[in-house]
Amino acid sequence: MEIKKGTEDQGWDLVDKLDELNRGIHPHSGTGTNLSMAYVVKKGDQVVGGIEASSDDHAIGYVEVLWIDDSYRRKGLGCALLTTVEHELRNAGCKRVRLETFDYQAPAFYQANGYREFAKLNYDHADLTEYFFVKELQQSVTLELLSDFSIEKASAQTIAAINDQFEAYNLSKKPLMQDELAVTFTFLAEEDGQCIGGVFGYSSMYRIGYIESLWVAEEYRHNGIGTELVNELVKALRDFGCPTVHLDTMSYQAPEFYQSQGFKQFGKLIYPESGVSELFFVKHFKLD
Repeated sequence: MEIKKGTEDQGWDLVDKLDELNRGIHPHSGTGTNLSMAYVVKKGDQVVGGIEASSDDHAIGYVEVLWIDDSYRRKGLGCALLTTVEHELRNAGCKRVRLETFDYQAPAFYQANGYREFAKLNYDHADLTEYFFVKELQQSVTLELLSDFSIEKASAQTIAAINDQFEAYNLSKKPLMQDELAVTFTFLAEEDGQCIGGVFGYSSMYRIGYIESLWVAEEYRHNGIGTELVNELVKALRDFGCPTVHLDTMSYQAPEFYQSQGFKQFGKLIYPESGVSELFFVKHFKLD
């Protein structure tokens, strides 16, 4: 068995393999699955804000990007965009929505809009705190905009521009600690030229490490391959300059495995409608 570096495309292939495995272990109804949505708020023909959201196999919604032009803040536009995607997610069958936000972004805004903090991570090396929020999607709320604003579905080109604006805002508040927003790392385990496992992760923005996916073919499990793959990825992230690596995993996946690798649980969400929990793990270490 040999472990070697892979490409980013091969890393995303591992994500698909893990998703396929998870669907076999814990089938889902299809309700609220794999939605993708984007909206903009406009004043006349001018785009002054936007939001991008999605959902996963567990009917959990995610707010990925929310941006309002500086000149149009505190006019209820962010609330209106949030309400719009929450309404769509709820109608599709999602029970909750979650997000992560840094301390220089908008934690107080999300709390004011009914989101509760269930975990946080302090990144001392970056003088930064990341907050993890969730909101139960219960009764739909109607929020009216001022008469000279409108909300519309966003094209791919428009939401790409919104992402650029969001990135520019972040950079104005806190410059990156790496050359790119995300630097990916993929490692594959091969035997006789066949891929039997792999791990995919990245360093994000401020040298914050994240494990996106770990997959080992069923017939090769319990042979230490997962441990070797995680060790290889953690070493690569550490060599890159990340003093923190974190991840989230479902209760039917491998929480005990990550604990055995020295990861500590820092958060947990329970999904009673599907009988599973999502656990959040982190590992800190000193750089050489």
